[in-house]
Amino acid sequence: MPNQSSSFAKRRGIEIVREVDGSPSLTDITILEVSDGTLTNPGTGVARIDTSGSGATAADIREVILVFAETVAAGTAINIQTGVYGGGTMSPAVIDGVTNVTLPATGAAFEADGRIVVNLNGQELNKDSGASPGDCLAQWVSATQIKLGIKIKAQGQLLVRAPFPTA
Repeated sequence: MPNQSSSFAKRRGIEIVREVDGSPSLTDITILEVSDGTLTNPGTGVARIDTSGSGATAADIREVILVFAETVAAGTAINIQTGVYGGGTMSPAVIDGVTNVTLPATGAAFEADGRIVVNLNGQELNKDSGASPGDCLAQWVSATQIKLGIKIKAQGQLLVRAPFPTA
C-alpha cells in the first residue's frame, strides 16, 4: 500500500484500485478510464464503477419462457405475451417469466438488435426481419409475435429476452 502521507499520492488522487472483496488490488495508477454512465461516488473517498454488464439493469431486460404442451409446426405464429399460437386453436403455452416482453416495432430492428435473444431448448436461434423467409430460425411477425422456421416438440421451451421498452 502506498504511503498515504506522500504528497505524490495526494497529487495523483488514486491510491488503490481494487475489487469490492479486496483482491486483486492495483497501485501506482494515475488514470482510470471507465465507460460513460458507470461511475458513481458513494462518498467517503470511494469511487464505484458499475461493471454489471451493458449498463442495462434487471428492469431494462425482460425474459419469458414458453413451454408448449404439444408439437408446434414450423411457421406457426407465437404470441410471446399470451402464449397463444396456432391461431388460438391449440392450448396456450405455459408462461414462465414476465408477460410484458415486447419486440421492436420493425423486423429490421429485431434482426439488428444483439440484445434480443431467441432460444429454443437452450440453443440460440438466428433472427430474421421476416421480410425474406430463409434459413433464419426466428422470424419477426410483430412487436408481440414471432415464427420459428423449425417445429417445436411437445414440452419444448422457447425463451425470448429483449430490452424493455424497445424502439
